[in-house]
Amino acid sequence: GVMDKVTMPKRFYKQAAAKEGASGFTVELDGRPIKTPAKAPLTLPTAALAQAVADEWQAQGETLDLQNMTLTRLANVALDRTPDTRGDLAEELARYAGTDVTCYLAESPTELRARQEAAWQPWRDWAGKELGVVLVPVIGLIASPQPEASLDAVRTYALELDDFRLTALTWGCSLLGSAVLALAV
Repeated sequence: GVMDKVTMPKRFYKQAAAKEGASGFTVELDGRPIKTPAKAPLTLPTAALAQAVADEWQAQGETLDLQNMTLTRLANVALDRTPDTRGDLAEELARYAGTDVTCYLAESPTELRARQEAAWQPWRDWAGKELGVVLVPVIGLIASPQPEASLDAVRTYALELDDFRLTALTWGCSLLGSAVLALAV
């Protein structure tokens, strides 16, 4: 409608291009580097991510649909917010692990429970073996506390990641409703 045109900024550039810089990769709009909302340079860790962000900007029409520029938004978060909220993000991941969707199995029908176990047990086993995140499945929807050592392992793993990976892991976790599945991705 009419209101959408007001809130969406007009495209102000012809060409978006990924560039290699001194401290990583950037995206330039008509030769000018993009900045984050906090006015930091949008410096990306890989050429592939820079190209994908450039492609998002290049794909925009006459107006910029910032909500659908997912990689740009996540990069902004990784640069502007994640450095100051790492502990909170690790805690959020531990909370998800505490009630991980891969741990809640249907009481009935048993056919559904068998399908859930076939799909989710390999991921729970992987998380236990690779990351020390051993989660206990429960039948039904009543929460059962998960081992504190496993939740600590989630926090520790999260805090060892760089800001971009931690941002992506948290985003994936909220999308999937599962720390286990996000860690696997």
